[in-house]
Amino acid sequence: MSTATVPSPTTQAASTASRLSLRPVRTHAGAVDGVWWPRADTAEELLALAAAVEPSFQKVVRVAVHMQSWPGVSHRLGTGPLALRVDLFRTGEAHTVRLVGEDGHLLDLLVIAPDTDAATAEREMAAGADGTDLRPVAELLGAQ
Repeated sequence: MSTATVPSPTTQAASTASRLSLRPVRTHAGAVDGVWWPRADTAEELLALAAAVEPSFQKVVRVAVHMQSWPGVSHRLGTGPLALRVDLFRTGEAHTVRLVGEDGHLLDLLVIAPDTDAATAEREMAAGADGTDLRPVAELLGAQ
């Protein structure tokens, strides 16, 4: 009998951090505060994202995602100190995720689709992390 090893939240956060880039100063100028390229559209990825942004943002207590982009994600993720409340929305930008810190501050991230090829994702990561690029989300995706 074999057993599967489930990565710890710390391991998942470290892995997620390599696919996360925040703008140097979050002034809410432009459409997003950074960019994230998840490996899948799963609850585990959202929990890992919350853990990955905590050192440079704050403890995340709530996340808002577009229901079409995150099918099957429940309204509560994790347990204990890692618990997150999830708000699902139907309107607005499907390629974003909003993180809410425990003091109410917001962090809006451009989300690159998990199946995006590496070259395209790198261009979109650079555009989403550029604090001087004020283009809307639709233009950041597919950035040249």
